[in-house]
Amino acid sequence: MNQKDIKMIIREFKEYYTFIGSLRIDFNPVRKAVNTVTKRRRPGKKLIALGISSIILPEPTGLSDVIGLSLIAFGKIIERTYSYLGIKDVREEALDALESISSLNSEVMISSHCPSY
Repeated sequence: MNQKDIKMIIREFKEYYTFIGSLRIDFNPVRKAVNTVTKRRRPGKKLIALGISSIILPEPTGLSDVIGLSLIAFGKIIERTYSYLGIKDVREEALDALESISSLNSEVMISSHCPSY
């Protein structure tokens, strides 16, 4: 490589850099989509937080206490009854399923080789 080739490569890199800088790609939608996939959704926790905030910041009529307690109770029920899966949980479940299929396969192969009398 001579000096002329190196200058041409440097010029092209500068052009690419200015082109990429002028695009102004917005990664926020991609980041938001990745966060929704990787994080577990827990509506029960949100209801509990809403109930606590309505109790802490009451209104003059006193309805906020009743509504807050009912939101907390409903949030606790949701947290106990539903299981929330995330990406990590799906991977673990898939590995467990493959492991059980493998053990079933080995059991079938062993039983097929044993003669039955």
